[in-house]
Amino acid sequence: MKGGMSLAVWGLGITTVVMAIALVTDVKSRKIPNWLSMSGIAAGCIVSAIAEGASGFGRSFGGLAAGFAIMLALYACRVVGAGDVKLFAAIGALSGAAFVVSVTVYAIVYAGVIGIVLLLLRRQFVRRVIAAGLAAIGLLAFRDVAGFRLYVRSDLLTFPFMLAAVPAFATAAWQWLQPTFA
Repeated sequence: MKGGMSLAVWGLGITTVVMAIALVTDVKSRKIPNWLSMSGIAAGCIVSAIAEGASGFGRSFGGLAAGFAIMLALYACRVVGAGDVKLFAAIGALSGAAFVVSVTVYAIVYAGVIGIVLLLLRRQFVRRVIAAGLAAIGLLAFRDVAGFRLYVRSDLLTFPFMLAAVPAFATAAWQWLQPTFA
């Protein structure tokens, strides 16, 4: 392993820049530009391959695949947009599979907290919980898929996913940068 710790720090630094740009564009226009994600993917694969050869490229590609696959599943459920899928592929290419999985888990948790806060601020929390419960009961007890689909499609609460992804990235980076004591 030629690059070791310095390669990981470079990946984290480049990812920080990519995340900052993605935050601004997502909040401003609700889009993450393809050039940003593709630049991150290219940088991750190229830098890893130069620093560590084929094993570095493999690590980068594995991270790309992990980030893409997890977010593609969320995209299929209409939880995130296509730009988020490509961005998380870039995070994986730059920082590896374990790191992108960590960021994704934290982002889902932060998105849930943000969603609850928004519902509380809009005074819709109790109504939404009751509606979700009734839809779930209809689905489980009566196999009423139509009622569940109607609930899922009605009055969606949306916000830029980067509002959850950036603190998730910061949390994962902070955790990764902590010295380990054996």
